[in-house]
Amino acid sequence: MILGKIGFVNVLPIYYPLEAGIVPHQFTVVSGTPAQLNELAARGELDVSAVSSVEYARHPERYLLVPNLSISSRGPVGSVLL
Repeated sequence: MILGKIGFVNVLPIYYPLEAGIVPHQFTVVSGTPAQLNELAARGELDVSAVSSVEYARHPERYLLVPNLSISSRGPVGSVLL
């Protein structure tokens, strides 16, 4: 199984237990930017990965959403500005 990993601090709670050996797993972890992981996932080269909401909106038939899990905020976030 291949797991896509975004190297951002806000996803550390998801990946740290796996990488630190706290949670046993048999994944091969592949790191990349969100755009790179979107591309790998779209080509079927990842078994599990975060993908952007835009990628999901483009191809919802390719993905299965995990209920109650997201990278999100209840208040203002300054990391993405339009």
